Amino acid sequence: MEKQPTGTEKDEGKGRKRYVQSKVCYKCGGNVRPDATQCPHCGAGPSGFNPAWVLRVVIGVLLGLFIWLIFYGG
Repeated sequence: MEKQPTGTEKDEGKGRKRYVQSKVCYKCGGNVRPDATQCPHCGAGPSGFNPAWVLRVVIGVLLGLFIWLIFYGG
């Protein structure tokens, strides 16, 4: 009967390397870890433009205008 490898024995012989992709800070150009909320070099937050946020605002305004027209716009 074969011995079942444990987690450490299974990974030892494969010689895998783990690569973590890093992001680049838009302000200083330094490398930032993907899970970071701020740049460790200059302290800048994530870039401010989010197209999904703009779309939500536009849809909300249009929906509000449509509802206003239905109830109050005669």
